Amino acid sequence: TLLNRGDRRAEASVAALAAMAEVDLGAAPALVDGTMMQAVQAGPGGAAAWTAAWAAYQRLVLDRGDVAHLAALARSAAVAQPGHTDPDAALAALTSKVGADPAGRLEVAQLALALGATDRAAKLVEGLMQTLPQAERPHRLAYQIAVTQNRLPEAATHLEAVLAAGGETTLGELRADHAELLGLYGR
Repeated sequence: TLLNRGDRRAEASVAALAAMAEVDLGAAPALVDGTMMQAVQAGPGGAAAWTAAWAAYQRLVLDRGDVAHLAALARSAAVAQPGHTDPDAALAALTSKVGADPAGRLEVAQLALALGATDRAAKLVEGLMQTLPQAERPHRLAYQIAVTQNRLPEAATHLEAVLAAGGETTLGELRADHAELLGLYGR
């Protein structure tokens, strides 16, 4: 890559800035990651150029992005800006974009949990539990959230509900869930 060649870092910076400024919201979304951040920061504008480019990119996607671009923005915020930006603005816009659709809310909750936004995931799952009280997936997410928050009795309750829902699962997954349930009771 251009970034790895010291004599072409300015060129890499210009290319990364152009890619962020000219994002095509009609195309598949891209992940703006740490490599892109390094490319911009290694150029003549340094960290200030990165901050400005990120803010403009985030504004554009938040204002006009579709579900896929908002999800990519949330992932990008988590990997390109650790400690400086959190994915919450993109997750909030994504939640708004999917509206009351349970499938969309499940996807946002899963993404929020994966990105460490546990409180947002918990709030989404809580609403889904009202809408889909017997469904396996909201209980699985609630189980994962409870484990993350070290609320083990609640995690066991949700894992029991997952098993009772009887969704499509392999024998290996079923065994793993039962082993996990026994482990939760043993703690």
